[in-house]
Amino acid sequence: QAWLKVRTGACESCRDGRAFWRGHQWHPDVMEHLAKHPVGRHEDRRAVGVLVHTAEGHRELDALGVRARDLPGSRLWSGAQPVLLCGLPLEKLDMPFLPAAERLSGALRRAHNGGAFAGRAGPGVLHNRVHHPAVCVQPASLPALLDIAVIEEELDQAKDSLQQSLAMMPQNALVGFITYGAMVYVHELASTALPKAYAFRGAKEYSAQQVAYQLGFGQKNDPRGVGSQAARRFLMPVAECEFTLNSLLDDLTRDAWPLGGHDRRPFRCTGAALSVAVGLIEATCPQSSARITLVVGGPCNVGPGMVVGEELAETIRSHLDLQKDNANAKYTKKALKFYTSLATRAVSSGFAVDIFACSLDQVGLYEMKVVADKTGGYMVMSDSFSMGVFKDSFRKMFDCDEAGYLQLGFNAKIEVFTSREFKCCGAVGGLSSLGKRSPAVAEQEIGEGGTCQWVAGSLDRNTTMAFYFDITNQQANSMPSNKQSYLQFQTSYLHPSGRKRLRVTTVSHRYTDANMADIATGFDQEAAAVIMARFAVHKCENEDPHDVLRWIDRMLIRLVAKFADYRRDEPSSFNLSPEFAIFPQFMYHLRRSNFLQTFGTSPDETAYYRTIFLRENTMNSLVMIQPALLQYSFEEGPPQPVLLDTCSLKPDVILLMDDFFHVVIWRGEKIQAWFDQGYQEKEEYANFKALLQAPAADAKQILGDRFPVPKFVQTNAGGSQARFVTSKVNPSNGGMNSGNTDSTAVLTDDVSLKVFMEHLIRLAVQSEQPRGPWGWCHAVDHPQGAVLELLPLRACAGGDDTGAAARRAKLPRGARARMLHVTRRASITEEPWRPDHGENALPPRRLRGGWVAGPTAELRPSE
Repeated sequence: QAWLKVRTGACESCRDGRAFWRGHQWHPDVMEHLAKHPVGRHEDRRAVGVLVHTAEGHRELDALGVRARDLPGSRLWSGAQPVLLCGLPLEKLDMPFLPAAERLSGALRRAHNGGAFAGRAGPGVLHNRVHHPAVCVQPASLPALLDIAVIEEELDQAKDSLQQSLAMMPQNALVGFITYGAMVYVHELASTALPKAYAFRGAKEYSAQQVAYQLGFGQKNDPRGVGSQAARRFLMPVAECEFTLNSLLDDLTRDAWPLGGHDRRPFRCTGAALSVAVGLIEATCPQSSARITLVVGGPCNVGPGMVVGEELAETIRSHLDLQKDNANAKYTKKALKFYTSLATRAVSSGFAVDIFACSLDQVGLYEMKVVADKTGGYMVMSDSFSMGVFKDSFRKMFDCDEAGYLQLGFNAKIEVFTSREFKCCGAVGGLSSLGKRSPAVAEQEIGEGGTCQWVAGSLDRNTTMAFYFDITNQQANSMPSNKQSYLQFQTSYLHPSGRKRLRVTTVSHRYTDANMADIATGFDQEAAAVIMARFAVHKCENEDPHDVLRWIDRMLIRLVAKFADYRRDEPSSFNLSPEFAIFPQFMYHLRRSNFLQTFGTSPDETAYYRTIFLRENTMNSLVMIQPALLQYSFEEGPPQPVLLDTCSLKPDVILLMDDFFHVVIWRGEKIQAWFDQGYQEKEEYANFKALLQAPAADAKQILGDRFPVPKFVQTNAGGSQARFVTSKVNPSNGGMNSGNTDSTAVLTDDVSLKVFMEHLIRLAVQSEQPRGPWGWCHAVDHPQGAVLELLPLRACAGGDDTGAAARRAKLPRGARARMLHVTRRASITEEPWRPDHGENALPPRRLRGGWVAGPTAELRPSE
């Protein structure tokens, strides 16, 4: 089994594809693989996933004015907190995160006695927030980069949004302004009489020292840095430069660089402009409250980070181009390397980079995605600067609270402490590793792994990060069932007020017995679905999405087979408890979502969807996986939640669908006919007018509360934009081979949820769970003996015959290869080859889902 894992690439750590048969013996690397990577290590080990909401989510907590040095254990002072949950005496505490027990200092004891440490977040979880009053930094620095290579109408809309944001920012916030087209211009805001700008060539990358030298406030290659007074010409408080910046925006016009004709793209040096902005923050305010806002209206085609050429005849890359490495994808690798280096510079200085992209074509979000992912910056994508998706989202980023502060956190550092039973594998979601090693770091890495401390340039009220942990002792009955284990998350960040805050979340849980009955009763299927989905989305960054789909299927089959009640080989006896009943449904919709499916989407759209999904809270993530559907009708009265199913597409109802990225109002055929006839304008049909207004009011509330603001769509049955609804609903009365001609039927190749569950149940109750490689398979008889070898799909791609596949796999000479029918468990929804195909079956070919048919005998799972 271990050899098959290596051969087929099923082991994620051994994908070198080397031949493991030499002469009459196995290659020693097989034994090395067995020692390093036990069979099933990545799938059979029990792991723990945690979703952590790190920002100001609990308003009932009072901030303590306690300095860190007044607390015991220095940076591990909060190790006493789990004991506060258990109600132990305050004078002597057992601290599971410290090597020995320590006494509380006077400051912490007084804080506890005053009730400040009262945990009100729920049983097993304790949240605390501590001010550091002695630590105070400068106000937030918010430089903006504006693309002036767009058309005049778009530029006017972008300037209008920037001017609105100026009026909303705190008066002490530092702002800067950079424009770019063929060249980069850094505007000096201290000059009121005569506007002044410093030009940078758009064909090169700039370091912090180069930017400081050219702007006149630093010596070339001087490691001592620059003075803050000299940099105030480019980063000034809003109160001092608002008039100057508004005047500059009023007079700003489109880039005057020659366009070169109607068959060429305007010159746009997005990469160079971003490197100048990063260098400006590095030179003036590193490790402080800062974030760069990039407003881009087209693809970069000049200098570093370019994603497409100048000629319009050259199309920007698609998913197929990236897979086949076509000619128009030649810029991608170099651009990814460049933006990764910019992300590393931003992470080292502790600030975020936001990207607002508005264009009908792609702008290069696929390549720039790493900058927003590693720094924790926002990403917003829209078709135009005039749409509400951009204008409202840009305005909401600068909303202030009652005290006048931005509702953001800056330069956050998250550190994890565990008891000895856990080791941290990594984290996923808008953060970057700081490379800090400790005994709590696991060998296996998931996401940003190999560390116990991470940095995020920005936090907001919805920022949620997924952490994955490995259990050190996997043996059954190795731990007493009543033993407590602890996880603690310490998040320090800069508040917009200038103070540094430390937020501590401590979780305590006990071990269960060998049959895991307690896990079944306390299973949080919603959080589990989000954690599983984040892991799957992250795997798609480095693996084929089809392999990820098969991994999800295997994990779902194993989960259901473990916790469901059934009799072996009797699907009719299957029963899944309510704690697990919705989880397969979430996985069904996840498999169909744009997070894993790339068909019909551009690389920019895929990058946008995945970036947003990896950092939102649990409820928003669930809405992305399985959209919410509300029904409005005369019979039901108040709006009612209905199934996300084609049976809900009735002619006499109005539906409101929310998939986080879109808010869609769908009208049935009868409702739309009444609307076209104008019944809502007649007084005697006031109830019909109220029915039309109800979903619009609910949609307005959703649009007002969410960031990024979703796209609002109104459509009807049979309309062109009804695809937003029909692509999400379960095709219960449609799908493949349904033969249904009803108007509400959805024509799709996807199977329905009912068929999905039937196959899942059938596979879960099987008495034998076969293992083996997935994909096209060939059986190979070695001349040295009856050794059966299975070649993976990758070895047989590109239309190779059996012999060519064997040669590519470097099989020993004299090996005789033949095609076999292979029953595999690659996907839940695939039908196996039946023995009655016989000798008269079709020639060997790939059927739907990867099945192989041919005129030879069947390879049974036991073989």
